Amino acid sequence: MRILWLLLSFLTAFTLWAEGEFIRVERMENSTDCLQVAIKTYAVADNKKVQLVGVSHVGTQKYYEGLQKNYLNPADVVLFEGVDGDRASFRHATAEQSPERSGLQVNLARALGLVFQLHHIDYDQAHFVNSDLSSEQLLALFEGKEMPESSPAAQAQMEELLAGMEEASVSGQVAAAALAFLELRPGWSRAMRWGMVKMLGSVTGNVSEYPGLPDHLRTLMQVLIEKRNEKVMSDIHDQLAGIPEGGTVAVFYGAAHMHDFEERLGSEMQAERIETVWETAFSGNLQTSGLNLLEKRTISWFVNQQVRALRMISIPADASGEE
Repeated sequence: MRILWLLLSFLTAFTLWAEGEFIRVERMENSTDCLQVAIKTYAVADNKKVQLVGVSHVGTQKYYEGLQKNYLNPADVVLFEGVDGDRASFRHATAEQSPERSGLQVNLARALGLVFQLHHIDYDQAHFVNSDLSSEQLLALFEGKEMPESSPAAQAQMEELLAGMEEASVSGQVAAAALAFLELRPGWSRAMRWGMVKMLGSVTGNVSEYPGLPDHLRTLMQVLIEKRNEKVMSDIHDQLAGIPEGGTVAVFYGAAHMHDFEERLGSEMQAERIETVWETAFSGNLQTSGLNLLEKRTISWFVNQQVRALRMISIPADASGEE
């Protein structure tokens, strides 16, 4: 069970995550499963628009090129995710010189035959505005300001997760070794890419509201999602006031945040959704991975176990059909 908590927290905090109607798995005719993320556009006052550009933090280069060309570049303002995101190391990140704690994300992308978002989106543009909490603000929240009594446990969990992102840590070394194994074995890499599609596509709703989450993880999710979203909503109001009639403010954030954003847009701004477009982040096909039958069954069993466990913590016990 501890592995599941770490997987859940790791994906939500640092990699890619799914929220309700903002992510789906689409099966193609050749049994390829595609992880798709929604881009939703909402009409607000004064004939202006807010566009929620949900994103998977690892994907194909074509996926990021499409997001840049079709949604980010045409917007009047792009509010983008990134704690301390105005650092030069973030704005000008490359595969050779990545921001601190992104090493394992880069390795994950490479091991799955994908690329890392930060290296394939051009953030160095005048209309890109960092909209996130600072590292100091996050730490203040975990020290107990406006947080429930479980905040010390949540802070410890956060520190553990941050340490795990460092390749020099014990957990980071274990993860790096596993990713190196995948990178050197194309069949396993292709199979696990399929597994990631299935696992991520199985998660729905607001993670911080999952009834099966322990209190300290619920607190962690509330900070990583809801508290940061409050900052973004304030920035949306400010930026809308400064763009011309008919203009668009795009919110470029991980898909984990989008369910909460959509609810806030409706309650705070009476926004009306006018368009939904689905973009494929990446895809996988277990049957064409090149693994033998036993290996395929092993991967399938592992993925199904994770999907089942994620489902069990996301729904009330009396609705699960199981004791």
